[in-house]
Amino acid sequence: MKVLLADPSEQREDIENFLKENRVEVKSVHVGQEAQLAIYRDKFQAVIIHYDLEKHSALDVLRYIRSTKPSTRVILLFSGQDQLDDLGLSQTELKNLGASDILCHPILPKKVLESIEGSNQFAAWKKVLKGGEVKEEEVVDASDEEFTRIKIDDLYGGNTNIFDHYIRLGRNRFIKILHRGDLFDKDRIDFYRNEKRVKYLYFKTSDRGTYINYMNQLMTKIIDKKKGRGKTRLTIGQNVIEKFVDEIYTSGLKPQLLEEGTQICENMLGMIDKTPRLSSLFNEYQDLVDDGPTHIFLVSLLSTVICKSLNWKSLRTIEKVAFGSFLHDLGKLKFPPEMVSKRYQDLDEHQKKIYEKHPEYGLEMVKNIAGVDDSVKQIILQHHEYVNGEGYPHGIAGMKIFPLAKVVSLANEFTHLMMAKKQPPNVVMVEFLKNKEQLERFDPSFIKALVSSFTGKAHGIQ
Repeated sequence: MKVLLADPSEQREDIENFLKENRVEVKSVHVGQEAQLAIYRDKFQAVIIHYDLEKHSALDVLRYIRSTKPSTRVILLFSGQDQLDDLGLSQTELKNLGASDILCHPILPKKVLESIEGSNQFAAWKKVLKGGEVKEEEVVDASDEEFTRIKIDDLYGGNTNIFDHYIRLGRNRFIKILHRGDLFDKDRIDFYRNEKRVKYLYFKTSDRGTYINYMNQLMTKIIDKKKGRGKTRLTIGQNVIEKFVDEIYTSGLKPQLLEEGTQICENMLGMIDKTPRLSSLFNEYQDLVDDGPTHIFLVSLLSTVICKSLNWKSLRTIEKVAFGSFLHDLGKLKFPPEMVSKRYQDLDEHQKKIYEKHPEYGLEMVKNIAGVDDSVKQIILQHHEYVNGEGYPHGIAGMKIFPLAKVVSLANEFTHLMMAKKQPPNVVMVEFLKNKEQLERFDPSFIKALVSSFTGKAHGIQ
C-alpha cells in the first residue's frame, strides 16, 4: 500500500518507521500545501493527517480530499482528547467531512497500521493461504439473513477456494461444500449442479465486499488480457454490479465502496470497448428478468453505451453516469413493504404518488454523504424527468434537465421495454423508434447515440 503521512508532530518519525517496517510505502510531508500537492499528483490508499498541520490546515486538506479523491481513506490524528473537544466538532461531523477514522494521543503506530489496513479489507481474499486439502462437507445452522446467493453457473475461481461456499438445505440450514483456502473441487460442484440440480450457491454476506473486490479484479484481468467471450464479461459485470448495489443498499456508501464503484465503471467501459458488436452481446444475454438488480445492471450498461457515443464525453463523465445509474433507484428503499414487489402500473393512485417521490427520497439519502458528486445527485433526482415536461417529480423540461440525467432517463426507459418484451435492444429498437409519443420524452442526440451504438446508424433521427 501507498500512504501519505502529513504530520509535523514529534511522533511522525515513529509512525513512519513502523509503517515502513510493515511493508507500507510512505510519503511524508510536514505542511498542508505539500500534502495537497502530493494528493493531486499521486494516488494513495490512505492519508494520515495530524490536526497540528499548518499552511493549509488539517480540515482544509480533509475538504480537498473529499472534493477531489473521495474514495481515499483519511485518518485524523489529534494530540489528545482535549484538542478534539476544543475543535467543537463531533466525530460524526468529522466523518461527514470525509474522515474515515480518528485517533487521539497516545497514538500507537500499530493502531495507525490497523486503521490503514481497514482501507484494504475488501482485498482480504489475496491473503488466503493456498493449497489446503479438500475438507469434508459440513452442515451449518445459521440464519438465512446471514447469506448472499449467486448462481452456481456463475462461480468463478482458480485452484483455491477464495470463500466458504454453501448450499441451502432449508430454512436457516446450510451445508458448507467449499472451504476457504482448500483446493477447488470441481467434481463436487459438478455433482451438485448436474446430479442434484442445485441452481444457487451461498456465501456469508459479511464477505460481500471481498467478493466485489475479487470479481472486480477478475473482470479487469479478463478485459486486459482479452480473455473470455463477451457473454462471460457480461455475466461477471452483472454479478459484481448487483452485489455492489446490494452492499450499498444494506451497508451504506463507505469510502471503499466508492473506490470499488470507480473500478466497476472503468471495467464497464473496458467491456464495451472490447466488444465489437454490442447487438450480438445482448443477443446472448438471456437474464431479462424484471427485478431490481438486473434492472440496475442494464440501466448502468446502457447509460455507459450512450455516453461512450457522445462527442463531449470523458472518462470522468462516464464514471458519473454509471455511478448515478447504480444509485438511481435508491429512494425505493423508502417504500412501504406492500409496494416493494409491485410494478408501477399495478399501484393505486395513492401508491403512485409515493412512487413518484422516490427520486427525492434517493437525493435525501445521499445529500450528506462525502464522495457523492453533485452530478450523481442530479441523476438520482431527475432520472424520471422528460424533455417534454411530462416526467416527475418536478415536471421540468428541456434544458432545465441535467444532461447526464437525460442519459439515465433514456437508459431507464429502454431497459423497462427490454424487460417487458424480453428481447435484446436491436429488436426493441424498431418498435421504440416507431412510437413518436415515446420519442418526444428524450433528447434526440441521446437517442441517436443509443441507436448508433447497436446499429452503427442513426436512422435519420432529427
